Amino acid sequence: MLSIQIKPFEQKPVLDPVEFQSTSWIKLKEVINAIHKNKNISTEYSTEQLYRIVQVSCLYNLSEPLYNNLQQELNSNVQETAGFLNSNLHLPNKNFLTLIFDTYSRHLKEIQKIRMIFLYLDRTFLLKNSNLLTIWDLGLTLFKEHCFQNNADVRQKVLGGVLNEILQERSGNSIDRNLLENLVKMFLELGVYFNNFESQFLEESRLFYKEEGKKFIEELKSGIKDVSSYITHCQKRLKQENDICSQGGYLDSSTKKNLLNVVEVELIKNYYEVLLNCGFKDLLNEVNLEKLLDFHSIFSRVDKLESLYDFYGAYIIEFGEVIIKDGEPEQNMIQQILDLKNKLDMINKNCFKQSKQSQEVLKKSFEYFINKKSNKLAELIAKHIDQLLKKKKNMDESALEEILNQCLVLFRYVQGKDVFEAFYQKDLAKRLLLGKSSNYDLEKSLLLKLKNECGGGFTLKLEGMFKDIDMSKETMSIFKESKAFQQCGKIDLNINILSSAFWPTYFPVEVNLPEDIAECQRVFNDFYVAKHKGRKLTFQNTLGSCILKANFEKGAKELQVSLFQSIILLQFNNKQKLQFQEIKNLTNIEEKELMTNLQSLVMVKQKILIKEGEKYSVNEKFEDKLFRIKINSVQLKQTVEDQLSTHHKIHQDRKSILEANIVRIMKMRKKLGHKELVQEVLDSCKFTVEGSDIKHRIESLIEREYIVRDDKIGGVGAYIYLAKSYELLVNEWKLQKSLKNEDMIEIYQRILRDVKRTDQNQSFYKKKDFFSLNEVNESEDGLLNFNLIKLQEILCTYSYSYKENRNQFVQGMCDICSILLLVFDGDASKNFDEDGEGIQSHLEKTGSILKLYQPRIYNHLRSIDCLNLFICYRWYLVLFRREFNYDDILLIWETIFTSSLNDWWDFVYHISVSILEQQEDAILKLNNFDEILYFVNTLSMKINVKEILERTEFIYLPLKSLEWCFNNDEEMDN
Repeated sequence: MLSIQIKPFEQKPVLDPVEFQSTSWIKLKEVINAIHKNKNISTEYSTEQLYRIVQVSCLYNLSEPLYNNLQQELNSNVQETAGFLNSNLHLPNKNFLTLIFDTYSRHLKEIQKIRMIFLYLDRTFLLKNSNLLTIWDLGLTLFKEHCFQNNADVRQKVLGGVLNEILQERSGNSIDRNLLENLVKMFLELGVYFNNFESQFLEESRLFYKEEGKKFIEELKSGIKDVSSYITHCQKRLKQENDICSQGGYLDSSTKKNLLNVVEVELIKNYYEVLLNCGFKDLLNEVNLEKLLDFHSIFSRVDKLESLYDFYGAYIIEFGEVIIKDGEPEQNMIQQILDLKNKLDMINKNCFKQSKQSQEVLKKSFEYFINKKSNKLAELIAKHIDQLLKKKKNMDESALEEILNQCLVLFRYVQGKDVFEAFYQKDLAKRLLLGKSSNYDLEKSLLLKLKNECGGGFTLKLEGMFKDIDMSKETMSIFKESKAFQQCGKIDLNINILSSAFWPTYFPVEVNLPEDIAECQRVFNDFYVAKHKGRKLTFQNTLGSCILKANFEKGAKELQVSLFQSIILLQFNNKQKLQFQEIKNLTNIEEKELMTNLQSLVMVKQKILIKEGEKYSVNEKFEDKLFRIKINSVQLKQTVEDQLSTHHKIHQDRKSILEANIVRIMKMRKKLGHKELVQEVLDSCKFTVEGSDIKHRIESLIEREYIVRDDKIGGVGAYIYLAKSYELLVNEWKLQKSLKNEDMIEIYQRILRDVKRTDQNQSFYKKKDFFSLNEVNESEDGLLNFNLIKLQEILCTYSYSYKENRNQFVQGMCDICSILLLVFDGDASKNFDEDGEGIQSHLEKTGSILKLYQPRIYNHLRSIDCLNLFICYRWYLVLFRREFNYDDILLIWETIFTSSLNDWWDFVYHISVSILEQQEDAILKLNNFDEILYFVNTLSMKINVKEILERTEFIYLPLKSLEWCFNNDEEMDN
């Protein structure tokens, strides 16, 4: 392959520099002028020749004079161009804009051709001298200086023309967007876009939109236009300005942010309050989702969402207060609030993007107006749920569950949850007892949701009610299979056994029951008491219901009535007409209750009884298309007295809660000013409370000497906690005794005699069992056991703390206290001031034994976070006294205290483990602490003591034998 190598001249051409410079520049100048005037270059000068002339000049160090000559010539040419532009200033804007752009384009082509000739100069001399402009930059700079920067007339003509074109477009006229785009490119290339054009453009835009915004707002205020049209216009303007700065527009993209900011400020930010006041409320009322979304969008652009949400919250409160205002029908109030909530949820979802802030505003606004009538609305929510859960037709289960979920959302907003609980409990009781619940599963599902919302303590009673119903069904199933049921004859008896701790308080009412019903009650009572020793049944006749078979002229019917109604109707089997007083004497029903039940039988659509004058008789002509007619709705109605009674009970409970909070705070703080105490109590309460209520409770506590007023502490109205510690009380009564106080000495001697009677054969109270005589001196009264001294101290302290009661100590108290002191492990002061560490230690030891003997139960309790074994707390607190009847507890205590056990507490732990083992199957099915605690508490009086003691000895004695052998082996080894 052949290669060609081009070498430079071996020797530079020999020329006269001065002569060459003059002759060469003449040629170059002639060419530059020809290019400027757009004439053809002479044929005798080729581009290559011209390039060589420039190259040779640079080689002979003539670069600088050559550059200076070029700069001077270009400057002259551009001045000529500027003069040309000035001579055409009279042209219309658009024509002049076209002219200057064409001139600028021609100038760029001119510079490009000149640069090609002077390329060698550009790439050598100018490249090395960074302080000098390149030929291209020189051409642009000269054009900028003479045709724009230093030429005010041309500059204003061009800028004004461009701004006028933009104004024409904003006014809806069509313009030459390509021309504007080219001019903007010219501004950018000349470097005048930002300093000269953009600043003036933004100011003109601001003035334009300021005037437009002012005009539109005046029309909005006068009602000529509505807020929807204004929002639409704002959206349109923002889109227009965004488009001219985006791809396909004619302005530089860097202008977009500032331009949109001008529009946002002048059209939206300056008038946001007017927009909110002149139409936002209407959009909310109309649920105009599209415009509300636009509203939210433009307010987010100007960072005014907080103001929008404030107005939104005020709207919710205003609307809500209209719903709950006095005089409005209560039966529709909750449904109206639910409708409002659903509407606002839809707005939040579709318009406010479910933002955290909008959700918080919704929550706080509902809480505010709902808790203005917290107690009333809590009651109404409970009633609304009651109406939903009563048996209804044409109600889909999923739809019903959705409505209940919405009610629970309202429930979350209510502070007076105790009011809801009280009324819900009463309504639930009626639904369960009268069989009015539409869906048992929904009832339990709602209960679970309430539990998740408020905790197990809130629903403990409600859960107990359901369990009572379920256990009652089991009991009745057993009863109906027994021989006792046969004594009831043809009566199909169903009884619910209710624990008084779970159900609303019902006062027993004595009435004259029909003999067969009274006999059924007696039979069941005997059956139940035989099965559950120590329990007592009280029949609540007010809650009973019956189905009576009645024969009328037009056929037989079944009447579903309350027990009281049935008693009244049965009286007419013996006599056709009865007066009110006769019925009252025969039934023994209270007068007001009797009147209510008679009205329910007389006032129904098709009367069962007829009232003629003062006498009542059966309506023999009664007819109905149904065979079974329900007329026992009188039991479901809540009277004004019931409501007042419930509210009174809630009020009393709240008094106790307030006092407990005050005492707790004062016990912790010891000294506190009035304002600080009131504020801390308000913060601790979960229901609405007035300052006056707190003041009354403080006065009550002062009267009862829990606290005392001291104006010297923290200013006027400060308080000091008075309740004294155990140690302080001990010191005080000992001081009184030393001062020969007769009352104290008398009490002391009485207690001493009782203490000396304590069984000292027990290891806990045995002489020298806990200390030697060298360690502790004998007491002044001859007591040699530390626990006997402690027992005496406890009883004396108790008596002194209640010294206003002359009979504070009675014989036999020592026997009870001696057992409790055993349970508390001798640490009385700890438990006197409320501390459970002693029992907690016993529970931990029980857990260790449970892990060894019953790992399945242990692992299950651990999996549901119940390993603290607080379910056994009561067992240890009173040593099983609540779990067994009197005879059984004596047997257990005899086994514990009279045996030769070295550590009787170990035996107690094993009793607990044996009880849990016996109930293993049931415990493994329970899934949380509240369920297990409830189950364990229901074992009371149901545990077979002999089986438990046998099982305890079976696992305890072998273990102790091994321990004894192990200890003896160690002693022998030693």
